Amino acid sequence: MQPAEAAFSGTIADPNGAVIPGATLKLVNIAQQTIWNAVSDKQGLYSFPDLPVGHYDLTITANGFAPQKKTGINVDTDSAIRVDVVLAVGGNPTP
Repeated sequence: MQPAEAAFSGTIADPNGAVIPGATLKLVNIAQQTIWNAVSDKQGLYSFPDLPVGHYDLTITANGFAPQKKTGINVDTDSAIRVDVVLAVGGNPTP
């Protein structure tokens, strides 16, 4: 039997809605401490296909923007999760 998998994707943008290409994303499976990396494309899109079910933390960084972390993201069987992220300009912490 094949393990259940899901997809996780979204868009990275600035506060004005302009997309951010080249943002670096690190997705960590909390239980297994497995790491996946991705980079947003020229449309600001990113994708993590074929993820095992579990709980994840997502860290996003981009030049000229404050890093942002999303924690406790639940990935369920055969789900397609979308997380769009708005990065704050500069080194200001994101609430």
